[in-house]
Amino acid sequence: ERSIFLFWGNFQTSSKEMGFSSSPNLNMFYPLHREYLLELNNSTQSIVAFDAVLFEHGRHAGYALLAGPLASEAPGTVVISKRKLKDDIAKSRVLRLKKEDEYSDQEIRGIFSRVRYTSDV
Repeated sequence: ERSIFLFWGNFQTSSKEMGFSSSPNLNMFYPLHREYLLELNNSTQSIVAFDAVLFEHGRHAGYALLAGPLASEAPGTVVISKRKLKDDIAKSRVLRLKKEDEYSDQEIRGIFSRVRYTSDV
């Protein structure tokens, strides 16, 4: 069975970099092409809640974000946004997990954007 995985985290791109960015990025992993990650969303806001959703069976998947101050922070603005994966894939940053490379960044984005989504729920 084929799956994609969306997860928040920081990625160190080279051994020369001494740290990770302070804000997490939304990353996409596709096990059929496990040598690549896509960095989809680099938000400077604190993500309070996240949910992946299927908009149209087999066609469009996306996610909803609730961004705003954390419970430990002073009150502030809360922003709810809905994003389509295809839109974010087109603007994503390709992260290579191994040195050998047979695809360009654009080809990798094309592979990820052709994924069809279904739900067993």
